[in-house]
Amino acid sequence: MENYYFIRRKSDQAYPLIKEVGYEPENDDRNATLVYLEFNDPIPRRPVMADFLSGPEIYITDKIVEVIKTFSSKVVRFIDTELITPKGDLIEDYFCLKTEHRYHAMDKEKSEFKKTRRVYLIKKLVLDRKVLSRFRWKND
Repeated sequence: MENYYFIRRKSDQAYPLIKEVGYEPENDDRNATLVYLEFNDPIPRRPVMADFLSGPEIYITDKIVEVIKTFSSKVVRFIDTELITPKGDLIEDYFCLKTEHRYHAMDKEKSEFKKTRRVYLIKKLVLDRKVLSRFRWKND
């Protein structure tokens, strides 16, 4: 049996949500080399800057990037970011994690789930081994 893990934001008011406010080159999120970020509402009084922050994408520090690089394939891209805090401070410690392709890896016959509009309510998740076999992992 294999273990799979989900990374998600701690549901605590102190951890800020992030929003993307621009890209370099301008207006090009697919080929971006830099992503401009700001805190999204509600803005915490004393934000906790964790190694993982969430928003429309995943934002992680170099510590997590280095771990992901040890096992990820070439479909994962890490883009530099500039995060402006509400006080105007610049934070450059985060990377935006993007995948070059989207894969639907849930085995819908073996999983137990209910789908509402854009959200899956998952009771049991089984991944499709045929889809996963397309990836070449560094540890293989």
